[in-house]
Amino acid sequence: PQAPLPLTFPALVVYGDKDADVPPELVAGYAKAAAAVSPDLARELAVPGADHFDVVNAGSAAWREHIAPALAELLEAGLGAEAAKALRG
Repeated sequence: PQAPLPLTFPALVVYGDKDADVPPELVAGYAKAAAAVSPDLARELAVPGADHFDVVNAGSAAWREHIAPALAELLEAGLGAEAAKALRG
């Protein structure tokens, strides 16, 4: 979905490098396009070993080990340390 570019809000583009449902190359292409036109707002996160459902299940190891920390970092950059602290627990 490259029509909504450039971004007007921070975005973490997450995908598993073992996703068999949505090709990782497709998502990586969007992430790179978003970063090219919105470098301060777009972040890409390829989760090693993760499939499609690992990245959409907030209870997965992918979320705990990769996605939540990346979201906390994004929140801290945009909203400050208190927002990041809430996510980090």
